[in-house]
Amino acid sequence: MAQALIGCFRHQAGPGQKALWCGPLARMCRLRVGTARHFSWLHGVIAVVLVLNALDGILTLYWIFSGAATEANPLMETLLRLGPVVFIMAKMLLVFLGSMLLWRLRRHAWAVCAVFAAFLAYYYILLYHLSALNVAVVRHLVE
Repeated sequence: MAQALIGCFRHQAGPGQKALWCGPLARMCRLRVGTARHFSWLHGVIAVVLVLNALDGILTLYWIFSGAATEANPLMETLLRLGPVVFIMAKMLLVFLGSMLLWRLRRHAWAVCAVFAAFLAYYYILLYHLSALNVAVVRHLVE
């Protein structure tokens, strides 16, 4: 009885869909995995990953050309020696191809997790860039 009141268990859903039935305390609901609404959110997260990647590339070039940093990734360092345009294009292409692969595999839970891991990684990198910019601005104002 308690399971029916507060717990959730799987029940038969539409073709290719997983669903949960939640007890009366949580109202009867169908939580489908892989609906159009879920995929629209995932598409948005992928778009944000691509924007964050572009910002990372631009800010990385800023730090490298200002002499404050060096590229840690050996592949990207090699591409950077070929020029900043090649660096940005390769960076954008690699992340775009990886994102497209994960989008095609979006019905797999691990692919969705990988999209969110990429988002968190690029979000952290952007925060790192912004904190470094803040330090640089404060240092410039003090001098």
